[in-house]
Amino acid sequence: MKYFLSFVILAIVCCTNNPELKEDDQKARDALVGVWRGSGDFQDEEDQGWNEFWKIIRHKDGTFEVSYLLVHDGNKQYEIISDSGRWGYENGAYYEVYDNDLKTLYKVYSVKKDWFEYNQIQRGGKIEEIKTAESYQLQDPPEGYTEIAHQKTE
Repeated sequence: MKYFLSFVILAIVCCTNNPELKEDDQKARDALVGVWRGSGDFQDEEDQGWNEFWKIIRHKDGTFEVSYLLVHDGNKQYEIISDSGRWGYENGAYYEVYDNDLKTLYKVYSVKKDWFEYNQIQRGGKIEEIKTAESYQLQDPPEGYTEIAHQKTE
């Protein structure tokens, strides 16, 4: 029985194919390189009713491109936004610096080879992303919805 229990423990430890990486900055950075997708809805009063879908490509050189599709089913509107900048992972924290030098710092809950869970430090809840294929494309806006123009702040 002692040998069987040792074997089971060893199998569990050795065969975990998606270990937690958030405590190792280099492994977390390496895992975050690639194409990721996510979705969510806005809970704050100002943006309530909008659903968000995104694709972010994090490059090994620390740059990223992100595309968002925001959909408001109640108003039958949508918005498409694209942005880019630099990203990093240091001391267990993830950050993005956009081209206008606005830096956003995120609290990290989990980094795995195919799963990323985080959120802005000042907000509640969690943002979840799943690693996906390089060929992944955001869905098209729903038919019959009206596009609204995005005003970029300088």
